[in-house]
Amino acid sequence: MISIRKNSFIVLILLLLLFFSCEKKHDRLYSFYRVYFPSSYMTLNGAVLRTQAIPDQIHYIDSVPALTPFSAIIQGEFGAVYDTIIQYGHVWSMTNPNPVINPRDTSSYSRLGQWPTDSSGIFLTEINNLYPNTPFYVRSYIVTIHGDTGYNPVILIDTTLRAVDTWFIAPILPGSIRTGAVGETYYDTDLGYEIGIIAGGNNANEVLNDMWFYDPQTRTWTEKANIPYRATQAVGFVITYTKLDGNEITKFYYGTGETSPYGYGQTDLWYEYDFSSNTWSQTISQTSYPIKISRAVGFSIKKYGYVAFGQTDNGNTTTTIYRFDPSEADRSNGVPWELMPVLDAQYARMDAIVFVIDSAAYIGLGQQNATQYFSDLWSFVPNTTTGGNWSRKASFPGQPRSQAVAFAIGYNGFVGLGYNDTQGFKDFYRYDALGNSWTKITDYKIGPDFNGEEQAVRDAVAIRIGELGLVGTGYKVYDSLTPYAKDFWYYQPW
Repeated sequence: MISIRKNSFIVLILLLLLFFSCEKKHDRLYSFYRVYFPSSYMTLNGAVLRTQAIPDQIHYIDSVPALTPFSAIIQGEFGAVYDTIIQYGHVWSMTNPNPVINPRDTSSYSRLGQWPTDSSGIFLTEINNLYPNTPFYVRSYIVTIHGDTGYNPVILIDTTLRAVDTWFIAPILPGSIRTGAVGETYYDTDLGYEIGIIAGGNNANEVLNDMWFYDPQTRTWTEKANIPYRATQAVGFVITYTKLDGNEITKFYYGTGETSPYGYGQTDLWYEYDFSSNTWSQTISQTSYPIKISRAVGFSIKKYGYVAFGQTDNGNTTTTIYRFDPSEADRSNGVPWELMPVLDAQYARMDAIVFVIDSAAYIGLGQQNATQYFSDLWSFVPNTTTGGNWSRKASFPGQPRSQAVAFAIGYNGFVGLGYNDTQGFKDFYRYDALGNSWTKITDYKIGPDFNGEEQAVRDAVAIRIGELGLVGTGYKVYDSLTPYAKDFWYYQPW
């Protein structure tokens, strides 16, 4: 009996010696899983780790925060633990308030930290994939030799720095590659912010009728009800107006365009989309656009929509501009389309650009035929007497072109991309409506071509989302292998 107890005691002593000889003592670690007692945490395998919770923070270099529009250096600090650390760093996300190291969690990113260079226990991790002026969640993590993973409490970094005159990548459109789509912005009262709309267009083989909404807060695309007909080079606009029953409503109107991906099949079809029910229908008046047309420009000012210029079904370009009254479209015998004052026939064009600032539409560029391209700019200001006035503005400073894009932020219009009969373009310019002047800005960035230069793109789509521009899709002029695109890029002007 005594020998058995003695042998058991010897075995116990040997096991304890083996445990302490294998244990590696560290004086650095961050906070871990669940509290075991006030200054300690317990891992999944039951090991007690002595530590102190030291908050992560933005690292400072010479009293300046290490923060850019797209990245940040986060500072972590170890406490104390009796265990072997095999990996540590930071994990972060702009949408997930509890970011984790998980390959299936595409909203979170992680990166290893750098070992401390002294005994302070401070380490640094450079994180990226951020968006300008956007909050993000971050926390440090650790992996031990036992396979345990622990996280510090999450901290919210209020914002990154604002980018200035910078393009940065936005989520790619999940649907088909395309060109000739319609883009518009809609204020969602339920969400409390603006969303983007991309509709229709074509790829190399077919004309499309899908529609996608872009949520800039969650950075996600959602497919909505299909448009009742397939069209490319159509127009669309959003209007908020008062119905006949006195209630205010907002609808998206979409129409005209080409039913063939090869530049013909002009149509006069016209539909309205109800945001609340996610349904399309013809207007009550069942009135089509007055002429069969494509490659026009569409815009809205206050309670009216407008469709201007374009190519008719006989192949000619036009200067016609019609005003659309949605309240008239709600009447069974309504007449929603009214012809507005037009420019002289010498300014007839298709594939022009348009952007709206206050109560004025700015229209320009485009082409009249295969060799005549424009660089002019005109403002159209509606009124109640003649319908509207045209005024010539400072010409676009880039080369004359067609199939460019445009959007407006504040009192500035942004115009770029496109092509003419000799080349494609990637350049962008800012128009100051108050000073009637142009300024060159940073070229569009969709990625390099075969020569390592940024791509020239035509027939893309551009919209405004808050204080940002959103540009995407289109045809890469010098890419013969994969010319159609569905990439999107933000532009931050200031």
